[in-house]
Amino acid sequence: MLRVKLFGTGRVLDGDTEPKLRSRNWTLPLLAYVVLHRGEIIPRWRLAFTIWPDETEEAALQNLRRNLHLLVKALPEESGGEPHLRIDADAIAWNNAADFQVDVAEYERLRADPATLEQAVAVYESDLLEEIYDDWVSAERERLRRLYHADLTALIVANRAQRRFGKAITFAQDLLAADPWREDTLRSLMSARYESGDAAGALAEFDRFARLLAAELSAQPMPETLALRETIARGGPIPGASDVPKAPVKRVPPAIPFVGRERELEQLHAHWNRAAAGSGTFVLVRGDAGIGKSRLVSELALIVEAEGGRVIEGTTSSPEREPYECCARAVLAARRREG
Repeated sequence: MLRVKLFGTGRVLDGDTEPKLRSRNWTLPLLAYVVLHRGEIIPRWRLAFTIWPDETEEAALQNLRRNLHLLVKALPEESGGEPHLRIDADAIAWNNAADFQVDVAEYERLRADPATLEQAVAVYESDLLEEIYDDWVSAERERLRRLYHADLTALIVANRAQRRFGKAITFAQDLLAADPWREDTLRSLMSARYESGDAAGALAEFDRFARLLAAELSAQPMPETLALRETIARGGPIPGASDVPKAPVKRVPPAIPFVGRERELEQLHAHWNRAAAGSGTFVLVRGDAGIGKSRLVSELALIVEAEGGRVIEGTTSSPEREPYECCARAVLAARRREG
């Protein structure tokens, strides 16, 4: 079976052997694009300009012909002599009838079921094609990275709620390794250590983060992080993940202290309550970079999910690659969740 591994540097495995991709900087993105768009018939011009956006039409198509030839030579034939790539004068498509496995597809399949979410994050070994900087790769990499971060967050919450603090700590550490500036994750890590009986370890996590923040960004931890640190230092109680109510209520307290934006969160929560009652609305959160917009919206998302709502995310690459990109991504995410 052919295995295409796109997380990390990118590899192609045929059983125990690894076919050599010549002109790897071009053949690997070419293979990745076709595999990630399996099921589509991809026009040659679209593929050429996606991989070589700065070339003239003639040069881009010439590069495509040359690298398709190299890729076909590198890939083994499917049993029965069928190629993995189906190519004609106008278009290219992946042979979905072939025996193959793509780690990105496996990750998205596993993450669709909460029961296999741990297996999904294990498949995500590293970011997508981390040595390739093409625009289309960067956009897909960011989409998958956000899913991975959301999955780790869900696993932290679930394991804290079930008092599996060791696992919650591990997943929090994994998320901080991927995104070291996430203070919400730091607070979850501190809380899980404290709940496991390791107050000293919780305070040590805070101290490490505070030193890093001061050294790298000349900044201090957020007020809610400081509030949690003080609560742990004096041995006070903190709300646990299992304390979040499962039935709809007027107000759901955050799993950890949320200081300084209670009024804004109450306003957003009121909008959610009206939406849950059948009166949908649209809310725009705006402000300067770094003031905590994402943190505020993430807090609302946790409340909505705890009250039985469904949160669908859509993001926009920079620069935006298509009109209404965040809306389109949100719709696609909803369709994937529906299967």
